[in-house]
Amino acid sequence: MTQTPVTYLDFTLGGERVHDLVACCLGYESDDISALHDGWPDGAIESIERLLGLADPDLPDGRTSIYVCPECGDLGCGAVTARVRFTETTVEWRDLGFQDENFPEITPILDGGAPLSVRFDRASYEEHLERELERFRELAVGWVHPRTVAARRRRRERLARWRAALRRPGR
Repeated sequence: MTQTPVTYLDFTLGGERVHDLVACCLGYESDDISALHDGWPDGAIESIERLLGLADPDLPDGRTSIYVCPECGDLGCGAVTARVRFTETTVEWRDLGFQDENFPEITPILDGGAPLSVRFDRASYEEHLERELERFRELAVGWVHPRTVAARRRRRERLARWRAALRRPGR
């Protein structure tokens, strides 16, 4: 089995990748990634807007996805999620856990027996995410999701077969 490498933007806290912190608490390296990568500019925009509090969380229980499936980003594959809370000076991802949209139970990611939470300086957090939001908005101009491209190609091929069948002699 081979895997295609996926480059994505990660979050750091005190110089440490949050993904590594999650892996340390889990005891293994998860293959989930943040939705902030150039291959999904539309998903990155939606994710950043949620992380900035500009859009509603993507799960019905009020939690926001932090790390998602590297193949599709679909919450049905499971995701590391958190409750995003803002104060005047901080942004906190509280009670990180693993969940998917099909099951309401959350498996907490524990740090020393307590649910893992991480806190960021709000000004720095917002500055970085707002800069990335603009970059992803520029990337999204004219971008079409690969599944949409494939669906359009299949539709053209299907129509061509129909047209060819309708032009056959004896019809």
